[in-house]
Amino acid sequence: GVLIDPDNLRQLKSIAKIVYLKVDSSILYERMMQQETLPKFIREACIEEDFQQYINSRMKLYELSADIILDISGKTISQCVGLLNQYR
Repeated sequence: GVLIDPDNLRQLKSIAKIVYLKVDSSILYERMMQQETLPKFIREACIEEDFQQYINSRMKLYELSADIILDISGKTISQCVGLLNQYR
């Protein structure tokens, strides 16, 4: 929710770099389905449709807001840390 409000985004950017850890939506879907309960924005009868709609709207927002975008699809935690350390 922080990135939706322009004032929040402006304040956040004034104190920090925003890093978007981009991952393939199929991985996010798998992770969501492994949880005991679905997020509140997902309706039981429309899981895939609601998920895709949410992801499409959020990914655009994240990409526009980010100072740094790192695609971490298929990477280990160590590889992700290595990528992040390049921007220290």
